Amino acid sequence: MPSLSPLSVCVPVAAPYAGKAPAALTFTESDWRVLTNYWHPVALAADVGERSVTAILLDQPLVITRTPRGITVADAAGEPAYPVAEKLGMIWTCLSGNPANELPDIPEWDEADYQHVNPPVVEMAASAGRQVEGFLDVAHLPWIHHQTFADRSRPVVPSYEVETTATGLHMEYDSPVGSYLRQDGLQVNASGTARRVWDVYLPFAAKLKAFNSDGANPIVLNVASPVHARQIRLFTALLRNYDQDQPVQPYIDFNLRIFNEDREIVESQYPEDLPLNLQDEVHIRADRASILYRQELGRLGLGRNFTA
Repeated sequence: MPSLSPLSVCVPVAAPYAGKAPAALTFTESDWRVLTNYWHPVALAADVGERSVTAILLDQPLVITRTPRGITVADAAGEPAYPVAEKLGMIWTCLSGNPANELPDIPEWDEADYQHVNPPVVEMAASAGRQVEGFLDVAHLPWIHHQTFADRSRPVVPSYEVETTATGLHMEYDSPVGSYLRQDGLQVNASGTARRVWDVYLPFAAKLKAFNSDGANPIVLNVASPVHARQIRLFTALLRNYDQDQPVQPYIDFNLRIFNEDREIVESQYPEDLPLNLQDEVHIRADRASILYRQELGRLGLGRNFTA
């Protein structure tokens, strides 16, 4: 099992779980088997208190409970227990019992200069791959987010590079449409550029950090947890090193507006699934991140007609 940060809590299991696929399977069984080998969030840590909470991951109903020994995750019948990690305000589990990936890394979570918060989980009728690809798509910013932080008069996407990493992908991009919300309601840096840095943690997590000229460097972690093949729960972590003396709710509300703008597009895409065959859709230069993301999903062993 991959190592976790000192603040992570992991409840081990006696042996990897080798269960059967759920009877009402919405994934192809081969894709389901691949995806069970990875960590996925199933609950916000703050939501798991004295009472158990329920969730569905990869068509599998789960029960999450906080015990004196830590968090446990079990199937709907109360057994078996799955491996658990509590990190970045989320409860993570792996259905195979043998996670092949590392959890996302955000060192700023533990830094005094940063304030962090977990917004409410957002439900989306979409595949996990489609949602994450949208989060990485630099071309959509001025068109979809022009009412929150982007400018339609500046739609050109400068050249950018994407490289593969041990966790997935790394991309840096000088964005001409970047701005962020101050507590006075003003959009800052709207006329300048912001360095945006993405890190992808396969299969369905991605982190964005913006570097603004005034030293404000907000961070967003986007994690699409696959409930069913075409239904996800979007978990997020927000971090900021500015306005920490101000109420946090406007900051949460602003980011939820952005995710709801994305939701309208993601839920209306057709085909609903994320084609790993690049010939199935037309791509442009700005789609470099999307192309490499799909290729990396294919290398995980997901099928050509990937639906998760």
